[in-house]
Amino acid sequence: MNDYITTTSGKKVRIWGTFSPASGGDVNKSVSIQHWANFEANPLWDFVNNGYAVLNSGDYIYTVGKWSEWYGHELSLDFIFHGSPDGSAFAPNVFDRDNATNNAARDSAALLGHVAPQWNDFGPNATTVTEAYYQWRDGLPALADKQWGGEVAEDAYGGLFAKLQPAAPGQNLDRRIPSVGETIVEYDFTQSNGSTVKDLSGNGYHAESSCELGEEGAVLTPSCSITTPLTQKGRNYTLSFSIKPTSAAKGAIFSGGDSGLWFGNGTVDAVMLFSGESTYALNYTFPVGEWTEAKLVGQGRQTFLDVGGDRMEFLTIMGWNGARFVWQPVAVEAPLATLGGGGFEGVIGGMKLVDGA
Repeated sequence: MNDYITTTSGKKVRIWGTFSPASGGDVNKSVSIQHWANFEANPLWDFVNNGYAVLNSGDYIYTVGKWSEWYGHELSLDFIFHGSPDGSAFAPNVFDRDNATNNAARDSAALLGHVAPQWNDFGPNATTVTEAYYQWRDGLPALADKQWGGEVAEDAYGGLFAKLQPAAPGQNLDRRIPSVGETIVEYDFTQSNGSTVKDLSGNGYHAESSCELGEEGAVLTPSCSITTPLTQKGRNYTLSFSIKPTSAAKGAIFSGGDSGLWFGNGTVDAVMLFSGESTYALNYTFPVGEWTEAKLVGQGRQTFLDVGGDRMEFLTIMGWNGARFVWQPVAVEAPLATLGGGGFEGVIGGMKLVDGA
C-alpha cells in the first residue's frame, strides 16, 4: 500500500495505532505512526528509536461523546497542566505521564506533534453537535497552548478564558443572546393585534405572525407560523409557555437552528426534543383540549420539561456494544426561531425566555 500511494499520488502513509500483528512484518521508515495506546506499543522504544516519525495521539487526552467506561467526556485540565511525569504541563513529547524514560526529547525531529481525538463511539443519537463542542470548550485553548509550546499558567488560565472566549470572532457556539436583563424575550399572544407581536422584555425582539391572534392566544395551524428574530438560546435557560393542543396532530411547537420541541412525531404521541436528526422523547404528552403551563429548562448537560412543578428529564438511550443500554442526559438548546408551521394544531397563550435555569 505504501509503495502504491507514494508512487501514484506523491502522498505519504500514516499508520494509526501500531504495526500490524503479522509476525515479521516490515514497515518502511517513510510510514509515520499515529500512536494512541501504551498498551499496544511503546512509542519511544518501538518507533522513535527505530527511525519512525510519530504523531502523539495518546489516549490520556481522549474524550468520548456522552459516556464511556474508560474515557472522560471533557478535556482534562488537570492533565493539560500536570500531564508530565514531574507534574508540570503536558507537552507533545510526553507519551507516558508516569515514566519519563518512555518520553521523547522535546526537540526530537521524529516527533510530528500532537492530536487530541474526540470519539462518538455510540452513534449519532448519543451526542448532539453542540454537546461535542462543550466537550472541548473549556479545555481546548489550554491544550493548544501546550501543543505549541506555550507557558500559560493554570492559575491565570481561567481568567484569560473567561475574557477571551466570548470575544472569539466569527462564532457564537454558546448560543448567547444579548439582553438588557434576565428576561431575554417575552410574548403575550392574547394582547397582540395585527401581524406584529411585541417583545415585552425591552430587548426589541418583536415577532411576526401569520397566525390568527385571538383572546386565548395565537392559533397555530400547519398553514401559519410565528417567526422571531432569534434562533436558539444555549446553556442555561428557562423557556416558559402556555399551550393547548386542539387536536392530536403531530408536529413542532418550537423550532430553531438544529433543535426543536415537538408534540409527537409519526405514531408517537410523546413530547420530544429534536436535534441532529434524532429525537428524545418523554413518557408524557400535553393533553388535547386543555391548557398546560410548561417550562423547557436547559441546565448544564441536562434538559427538562417542567409541568406544574413536576420536572421530567429528556434522556438519550445508547446501545453499548450490543450488550446493554445506557441512559444518559441530553443537552439541547432552546429552539426560538419559529412557533408552529408544521403539523401541530393548538393555541399558545404566551412565552417567556429567561437566562438561567
